[in-house]
Amino acid sequence: MLRRSWKIRIAKGVALAMLPLSLAAAFVVTFPFSDTLASKNCSLRDLSNVQRSNIRIASHAMNGVVVKPGEVFSFNKIVGPRTDGRGYRAAPSYLETGSPATVGGGICLLSSAMYQAALESGCPVTERTAHTRTIRSVPPGLDSTVWFGQVDLKFRNPYPAPIQIATEWTPGQLKIRILGKKSDKIQTGELRTLISNHNREEIVVEVVRNTSVKEEFISRDHYVLSH
Repeated sequence: MLRRSWKIRIAKGVALAMLPLSLAAAFVVTFPFSDTLASKNCSLRDLSNVQRSNIRIASHAMNGVVVKPGEVFSFNKIVGPRTDGRGYRAAPSYLETGSPATVGGGICLLSSAMYQAALESGCPVTERTAHTRTIRSVPPGLDSTVWFGQVDLKFRNPYPAPIQIATEWTPGQLKIRILGKKSDKIQTGELRTLISNHNREEIVVEVVRNTSVKEEFISRDHYVLSH
């Protein structure tokens, strides 16, 4: 079961190498999230105050979540339904060819950032749906739309140790990190987008992940261009 962990701060300047061997081993066991496996920063400056508020609520629900080895992270399961009673408000969202106000509008920026972080950390994505048209806040090919009860974002932890989701929200910026212990068996990498077809009405975007040993194909998505 996905769970939360206690946040424990380590004093600055304390290096693992300076600790006695037995204490250093205990540190590794007690603090398994010492490495940043992936990190994404997103500007919120172009979003409305309501969209920012929706992202704040959803990102708070994700902060501190731990995914055990082999477990699958589900965005909808962690964030839960987007309802008025849970503090979400109606805001513009991308739905088919329109931009209606829906409760929780704006949180696709959060799910998209989580999608990118999962790919860069080497976590296999088991469910992801792209928008049908380009959106202003996320480059095409790197987006992941979510709709509670219908469309989800899911990825699996392939690491031999747990990983943890860490989020930081300010009115102007969202930061997502995936923390854990690096493994020689898991390759982290950077994402690169390639436009394979482009005209005045539509675009086709391919995404690849570059690691230290190979280039891996991730996705090929078709979008209607927003004007």
